[in-house]
Amino acid sequence: MLTKETLDSFYYLRRKEIRNSIKHVYNTQVGCPVNIGDLMFLTIMNVVMGMIWGGTKDGIGFGVEFRNVINEVTRLMAAPNLSDFYPGLAWLDLQGIEKSMVAMKKIDGIFDRIIDERRKMDCGGDGGGWRRVMVGGG
Repeated sequence: MLTKETLDSFYYLRRKEIRNSIKHVYNTQVGCPVNIGDLMFLTIMNVVMGMIWGGTKDGIGFGVEFRNVINEVTRLMAAPNLSDFYPGLAWLDLQGIEKSMVAMKKIDGIFDRIIDERRKMDCGGDGGGWRRVMVGGG
């Protein structure tokens, strides 16, 4: 699926996203501190979204929101859960993990928005990047 040829075919997408990130920093962040982690996360996310869905999500705010949700989900998944060791206590939710799983619903909401936007963009035309990748046409 992701052969060298397929990855090479996305060279211009990667190049465009890197240039967009540099332009964003140059136009809006001159003289201000730049959170390189957020910037790189957004850039990589845009490249992957471009490869899979044939489009990207503009705005650093979206990337920061998505990164925060991913961090919360990772924290929840890494936390030991007493209910795993004592299933009879699960209904008590002693650690509040079930209540904290709201982050998972946020991820679903983010993906639902992206999918809805992609469906509106598609309008029955070419299926976009991910279909070409899955078929191997890059």
